[in-house]
Formats: sequence, structure tokens, C-alpha cells
Amino acid sequence: MAAILVFGGYYSAPAQSDLPTLRHSMKGYELYSWKTSKGWHFSLLVGTNRLKTYDEATSQRIRIDGVDALKKKLSQLPAGEEVFWATRRFRQMSRPPKRIVDELSSHAEQLGIKMSG
Repeated sequence: MAAILVFGGYYSAPAQSDLPTLRHSMKGYELYSWKTSKGWHFSLLVGTNRLKTYDEATSQRIRIDGVDALKKKLSQLPAGEEVFWATRRFRQMSRPPKRIVDELSSHAEQLGIKMSG
């Protein structure tokens, strides 16, 4: 019999990579993106009915730096998960250029993740 240990929203499960798998969210995940002089940054937060603050969405603790790092994080989501791009919530946020959005959308689709917004 297999056992699954849950710690802080993560659980270990057999997967294609050694990365921990994020838990399924009943309300999907919220994706935030913004650009600085150092490039594109993202955050991926569990969806809730509560509106997030700007400081919460851009916290250094959860910030994902760069497209490749975001792809790795998306790879931790279970197939069938939904990700909602929430950049319109704050004026400091924006979507990356279409090329990057298409690249991320294609990656999500390959993982069985629905990306919208």
C-alpha cells in the first residue's frame, strides 16, 4: 500500500520529474506576471474567493523568475488543473509578449493544464 505525506500544500508522488507535485485547487491557480529591468517575473497562487494584494502577488518568497522557471512550476501542477492569468488586477502587471504567452500556453497544454485569462 502506498502512502502520501502532505506538507505545506505539496505531496510526493511518482512523476516524470523529481519535483514535488502541487496539490489540486478547487478554484484553480492564479498566475500573475510583471516585467522589471531584470526580465519577466511570475507568481502562481492557489485560487480563492479572496482578492490578493499586490504585495502578496509579488512577494519575494513566491516570485518565479523567468519563463523557464515558470515552466518548471507549471510542470508541478496535476493534469486537469486550471490556471487563470490575473494580470488585469494590478496596473503594475502585464502579460508578456504573444510569443512568450504562446510558449507558456503550449507547455501548459502538453501538461494537460488549461490556461485562460
